[in-house]
Amino acid sequence: YRLMNIEQKEGNDYSVGYTLNAIGAILMETKKYPDAEGLFKKALVIYDSLDEKKEKTYVFINLGNLYTETHQLEKAKQNYGHALQIYREIGNETGIALSLANIAFLFDKMARYDSALIYHLQGLAIRERLHSKEDLSRSLIGAGLGYSRLRNYDSAIHYSLHALALVKEIGSKPMLKDVYENLANIYAAQENFSKAYGYHVLYSKITDTLLGEQKARQLNELQTKYETAEKNRQIILLEKEKQVQEKEAQRQATLKRTFIGGLVLISLLAVLLAYIFRQRLKNQKLLLLKNNEIMESDLKRQMSELEMKALRAQINPHFLFNCMNSINRMILQGE
Repeated sequence: YRLMNIEQKEGNDYSVGYTLNAIGAILMETKKYPDAEGLFKKALVIYDSLDEKKEKTYVFINLGNLYTETHQLEKAKQNYGHALQIYREIGNETGIALSLANIAFLFDKMARYDSALIYHLQGLAIRERLHSKEDLSRSLIGAGLGYSRLRNYDSAIHYSLHALALVKEIGSKPMLKDVYENLANIYAAQENFSKAYGYHVLYSKITDTLLGEQKARQLNELQTKYETAEKNRQIILLEKEKQVQEKEAQRQATLKRTFIGGLVLISLLAVLLAYIFRQRLKNQKLLLLKNNEIMESDLKRQMSELEMKALRAQINPHFLFNCMNSINRMILQGE
């Protein structure tokens, strides 16, 4: 989805269609069929606008597989048919054989064994000219199964043994299981119980092996999921621890800033109080000096008054009267 968002922003419609198809295939594997179907149809719309025929075949095959899984067999056949038509138009023999095989196995599911055999044989004829032994093995297995269901056991054995030799060569255990099962059923139908039993034993052994491998894969998947979950848990814990540490660091930084701010404020207050105290002391000293000056002045004035009073008290009043009279006479005489 992240990749698709980038491609949509860049306007790369071809890549958007490819990514939609890929996401749809993943959703189909996880059985989210409605979501997968929606994405496949969106991819088809994009490829229609771009006239990308080959890319449309991949979407048609995915839709065919989806409808097969959800038992909508007619819709599956239609989509496989669309893919087959395009492959024939562009001359892609590998795609033609794949579409024929898909339709053949679909007819097997529908119990239309005669139609299934026809498509198996058509696909087989093409794959015999190609180089994929695995695809050829699938067509041989399908042909053997088709003849067996139509009770043509000789032809069924012929194609199944051919498939067996080829499957052993490529070493595919799942296909080997299918061949052993087909041969056991064919020989049982012919009442050749000895060979039927022999192939059934081989079928059972390979089935047990595959089950063991499947269990081992499941255990490995569980182990991987557990380890992934544990790693994710550790990552989450580390992330939470990191967040806690960051918050603690922020708290410590806030406390530190608060402490420094408080210390600065206290220092300023202390300086201010010291300044005010010193000014108050200075003013008190000035006031005390003024008071002392006033008191000294008052004392001097009082002492002067007392001195005058003392001097006045020391002067003889009679002498003073004589002096005043003498001065008065001198003034009258013009002296």
